[in-house]
Amino acid sequence: MGKKKRKKSYVTKINTNDPLNWWNKFWIGLALLTIIVESVGIIFFSETFQPKSIMTLSLGIPFSLMIFQYRQLRKTKVYKVWFFISLFVLGLFIFSVIDSTFLTEEYKHFCRGLKAPILFMIAFYVFRKMSISICKTEPISPPRYSRYDPEEGRKANYMDYITFTLYWPIIILAHIF
Repeated sequence: MGKKKRKKSYVTKINTNDPLNWWNKFWIGLALLTIIVESVGIIFFSETFQPKSIMTLSLGIPFSLMIFQYRQLRKTKVYKVWFFISLFVLGLFIFSVIDSTFLTEEYKHFCRGLKAPILFMIAFYVFRKMSISICKTEPISPPRYSRYDPEEGRKANYMDYITFTLYWPIIILAHIF
């Protein structure tokens, strides 16, 4: 009798009990520090504060999530923390729309992009569920140098490329509308 071959699972096991490690705390702390500096600059120093600096929040958070935290977002605690940070940034956008009497048109224009982090988080959640249900794998950021991802132990599939490509139009459309 031959041995029964076990089907290899390509899904990386993530320790759900793992608290936020130093890498996650670093990026979360950097995002919170940037939010505080931008909020204080907008509220108290709107005359001298450059409106273009708001782009650090609207573009910086999704890009750092895509590049440095993409695999970590699978952890429930990490996802929740980034989701709440994105909700706070959305609150800044709503504040800029509602109480915009002291903001110039240039500020209002740049504040439109503050919707991008929450839209990225929602898109990540939806694309993750789609990837798990369709391909039975967690999403990965496609490697640049080959199709094989050594950390994950599998080749990038079509769903990885589709989802990673669709994040860009979502972020761009958040800045336009």
